[in-house]
Order: sequence, then structure tokens, then C-alpha cells
Amino acid sequence: MDSELASCKLDELKFEEKLGAGSFGLVVAAVHMKTGKRVAVKKIPKKNMNSLREREKIKTEVRIHELVNHEHIVRLYKTLEDKSFVYLVMEYAEKGALFKLLKAQRGFDEATAFRYFI
Repeated sequence: MDSELASCKLDELKFEEKLGAGSFGLVVAAVHMKTGKRVAVKKIPKKNMNSLREREKIKTEVRIHELVNHEHIVRLYKTLEDKSFVYLVMEYAEKGALFKLLKAQRGFDEATAFRYFI
């Protein structure tokens, strides 16, 4: 199934609800219609990529995702684009962002931190 996501096309994604917003753009839930798999898609408006610095930040994020393989870091399946947006198709984290959990609990004890980060 992951191989199908790695070769997915934009018209195979059905966009759903907004999950959050960041400095680059929106993150929305989507369903890959061929597999039924739920994914998160970061939609980065190209109009926000005017400077070389902004483009380099996005390229760096993509490179890091391509290099990292950890069970507590979402996988990047595919990078797509159209006239207006760059799309990062990523693994959907059902329980949300780890940072939100960390913030809500005001930190982790050593055993919990070890489980997530090591």
C-alpha cells in the first residue's frame, strides 16, 4: 500500500477536514481513493515561496523526511504540485502531533520520553 502512495497522483486524493496550520500553509486530511488509506497533506501555497530562503526551508523539510525512518516521525510518501500549491503527502497521525501531547502533559517523564524519542 505504501508503494501505491509513493506513486499517487493529486487527483487520487479526496481532501477532507483541516487538521492544522503552520508557517508554510495548511495541513488537511485526505483519503487516497485507490487504497482507502487516510493521509495528511501539507498544502504549501507557491505564493509563499517567493524567497530563496523559503524554498530552501521546504526542500530541507523534504530531505529530512526522506532520510528519517522512525516509528514516531510521520513518513513522507510523495511530493506533488500544481499551479498554486506544493503538496507533501504524509502519514496520518491518528493521535495528533507529539508536540501537542508534550505541551498538554507539560513534559514527559524519562520512560515516556525514551519510548517516543529513542
